[in-house]
Amino acid sequence: MTATALPGFDAFAAACRRRGVDWRPNPPLGGSGELGSDVELAALRSRCDGGRLWELDLAPRARVVTHNQMMRRGVGTLPVAHHLVVFASWHGLAWHLATVPALADAGGREPVVWVDLYDDGSVTPIASSVDRCFSLLAEHVERFGSNEPAFAGSVASSIAGDAHLLSMVRAETPTDGRAPGPRRRSRAVVQGAAGCAGAGLIRDHDPDSMSTATASRTPRCAG
Repeated sequence: MTATALPGFDAFAAACRRRGVDWRPNPPLGGSGELGSDVELAALRSRCDGGRLWELDLAPRARVVTHNQMMRRGVGTLPVAHHLVVFASWHGLAWHLATVPALADAGGREPVVWVDLYDDGSVTPIASSVDRCFSLLAEHVERFGSNEPAFAGSVASSIAGDAHLLSMVRAETPTDGRAPGPRRRSRAVVQGAAGCAGAGLIRDHDPDSMSTATASRTPRCAG
């Protein structure tokens, strides 16, 4: 079986080393598989099973369930949390990166959202896959080194150019009179909980409607 390439993760590792930031990966995990179905997270475990990567604490596979249970207890009324699998968190901060398993594409790649648990909580779709997310992290680290300015805002134009992400999170309305299935429900809940984060990202950065006035804005809102 051909190994899944992770060029975004490779770029992130190289950027961290060039900038001299924290890079302490855990040893690779033997075997294969991931909690959930994401093929890129599974491939990542063959590189490192968690660790401190820049400002991120990448959860080891054995701690993913506990990590998500703790996150869900802290989200209050943010309903989208139960549709997500958090795989990394900012060290000492209530910021998380999570996949949306129900929205995996045909290749088994799941979109990634940024979860901000400060104030009332918010969620922002940022990447069409885990490795695409690492590409964004590489871009940020290459430019700034530290986490200032805030990550999601610093790469807004690259998020806007991810057409596959827009197609994955854009809500669908059933036209056949049937109740929406789990995939449509998850898509609607993720976009609905994101509110202006998800819908605003699509509206403001969709190639069909993007304007220079909105290109530099970081869309987000309460959950």
